[in-house]
Amino acid sequence: MVNNTDSIYPKLIPIEYPVAGEKPSVFKIGVVSLDNAQTKWMNIADDAVWGSYAPRMEWADNNSELIVQHLNRRQNESNLMVCNAASGAVHTIYTEKDSAWIDIVANWDQDYANGGWDWLNGGKEFLWAAEKDGWRHLYRISRDGKKETLITKGRYDVMDIAAVDERGGYLYFHASPENATQKYLYRTKLNGTGNAERLTPADYPGTNSYDLSPGAKYAVHNFSNYYTRPSKVDYRGRS
Repeated sequence: MVNNTDSIYPKLIPIEYPVAGEKPSVFKIGVVSLDNAQTKWMNIADDAVWGSYAPRMEWADNNSELIVQHLNRRQNESNLMVCNAASGAVHTIYTEKDSAWIDIVANWDQDYANGGWDWLNGGKEFLWAAEKDGWRHLYRISRDGKKETLITKGRYDVMDIAAVDERGGYLYFHASPENATQKYLYRTKLNGTGNAERLTPADYPGTNSYDLSPGAKYAVHNFSNYYTRPSKVDYRGRS
C-alpha cells in the first residue's frame, strides 16, 4: 500500500495477503462521534484461530445503527448483524449457511462494489440476494430477520439488479432463463406474487442491458449479439 499523505515522499507499507489456510488480517469497525472525536467500537466477535471477514457494511437506513455482513473463514456461513452505533452492541438478525461457500452481492453486481443496501417499506425491510435453492434469487427480508419473501422465482440466476421501483411495486433485473449465454430485462412484483415478466422485445436475441431512469419509466437499452455490433437506443418503459 502506498502512503503518500504522511510525508513529502510516498512510502510503501507491506501488507500480507493471507494464503490458503492462514488467518486473515484482524478487522475492527468503529463509529466516530463528530462532537467529541471519540470512537465506539462495534462488539463483533472474531474467531481467534481462523479469523473472519466483513465484506459489506452500511448505515441501517438511519443514523443510529449499522448493518454488517459477517463471514467465517471458510465463507460458508453468513450472518447479518445490526450494530448500535452508540453502545457497540451487536445482534444477528439473519443467518445463511451453505455446504460449499456463499457469494456476496458486490462480486456479481458491480453496482454494489462500493457499497449500497436496498431498504424497503421505510427501513422496515431490505432486499437480499441468496443462492439457498441452488439459484441466485432475491428475497425481501424484514428488519428483524424473522420474515422473508422470495421475490424472484424459477430455474435461473438473477444476473444483476437493474432498478427497485418501490412506488410502482416492481423489481427490475437482468436474467436469461432459457439460455444462460444471453441476457434480458425482466420485472416482477416486489411483494413476491406472480411470475417474472420479460420486458426485452423478442426481436432482440442476445446480450441486452438497461440503464433505467428513476421510477423505471425510461431506459437506455444496450444490445449486441454474434451478428450485431453493440448498439444503444432509448426505450420508454411500460407503466
